Order: sequence, then structure tokens, then C-alpha cells
Amino acid sequence: MANPRPVEPVHTLDELIARAHALGPRVVAVPAAESETALQAVVEARRRGIARGLLFGDREGLEDRLWKLEEDPAHHEIVHEPDDRRAASLAVERV
Repeated sequence: MANPRPVEPVHTLDELIARAHALGPRVVAVPAAESETALQAVVEARRRGIARGLLFGDREGLEDRLWKLEEDPAHHEIVHEPDDRRAASLAVERV
């Protein structure tokens, strides 16, 4: 197998976002997605056009948290799995 082409270093957040935007939206799987920080990151990435959320956790809780972030849950795929260990296993299976 040939060596992959080296990737140029990223020097700024703006440069990272520009590169990600050029690639188009990617699916981001987040197990136990009730984390406020994780949800904020997925919402911001979706709004910037660089990611779509594949969120694993308690559907009702995730929907409530997304609405509080002024985000329509319909923008993300939500897989109802309230058990964190099972959510992590499902996330691995999906990516």
C-alpha cells in the first residue's frame, strides 16, 4: 500500500473550518450525546455546513436540549438509546 499524501498543518481555526467546509458535511456520531458541550459542538458544526449529527441517547432529552440551543432536532439523526454503553457500541457500529 502506498504512503498517503502528507497533510499540510493547520495554523488557525478559520483554516481548519475552511478545509472542512471544502470537503462538505460529514457525519459526526456522538454516543451519550446529552453532553451540553458535545451538542453545542455538533450544532455549531451543522450551522457552519461541515457536519451532520448522528446522536445517540435519550431522544426526549436530546430533543429538549437541542430546542434550548435554538436548534431543530430534525437537522440531526437521533437514535434512542438511553444506556451509555449501548449507545457507544451502536455509534461504533454506525461509523
